[in-house]
Amino acid sequence: MRAETQLTERLLTWLDAVDGTWAEAGLTRVERRRLTVELESSIREGLESGASEEDFVGDAPSTVAADIAMANGLPLRSTTPRTEPTRRTFHNAALVGAAIGVAAAWLVLLASPYLLPFNSAASWVVLYSCVLACPLAGAAIAIRRRYPQEPHLVRLQVLAVVGVLLGGLLAAVPCWALARALDYPSTSVLVLPELLLGLAICALVVDLTARLGWLKQPTATE
Repeated sequence: MRAETQLTERLLTWLDAVDGTWAEAGLTRVERRRLTVELESSIREGLESGASEEDFVGDAPSTVAADIAMANGLPLRSTTPRTEPTRRTFHNAALVGAAIGVAAAWLVLLASPYLLPFNSAASWVVLYSCVLACPLAGAAIAIRRRYPQEPHLVRLQVLAVVGVLLGGLLAAVPCWALARALDYPSTSVLVLPELLLGLAICALVVDLTARLGWLKQPTATE
């Protein structure tokens, strides 16, 4: 009986990377084991036929994993590792998205005289609805870009939108009071404290919504 060809440490590490790609794509342990046995058998046959170790490890594990899974009727949902959400990354993504949305809202306000005929109450409602929607949409889009493969993406987006909305509403009164105390300044140096105060309040509320509504995310299926 012919002795089985032993795999080197480098090949075993490469095989682990292929298996890791299958795990991240959601394949079950049984499916991964079946594909691994098939791949190991192919590698041993190749080595016995004169192939070199580089002929195998030279290919990207993600590419090999996708090709083998497809050949076995198990197309991968994704070969990109899922980013595990944390309160800190959630908090940062929501605030950055909201800040970009605020910038977009400011551009809408500047362009409003050219976009809407302000001859009715409906025009003002439409304008300020758009202005309010910008930071909320910015937060939701930022969360989606930060966690594109997150199974609970909608929940995270709702938490971000609620946090930004409540934070903005709570920040409105103290920011208005500060502006009034400063005699409604228009220079950037004096407007900066208002912006910082609003951002700080919004950040606290976003963090609070993350604490109260956080759902611990499952790790990749093994």
